[in-house]
Amino acid sequence: MEAPTLSPDQQVSLHRVQVRPILPTERERWDTLMQTHHYRVFRPLAGCCNLRY
Repeated sequence: MEAPTLSPDQQVSLHRVQVRPILPTERERWDTLMQTHHYRVFRPLAGCCNLRY
């Protein structure tokens, strides 16, 4: 499978993306955004330590 070709606008957008763990103060918003927008519908994560990014 070939890698997709990105337009110049898409490439610029990707340069602005940051992936990082959420801050404790962002947890409620993260949960809400996942519940609202995630394609597989957000469900509570199992385990005591979860990585949210």
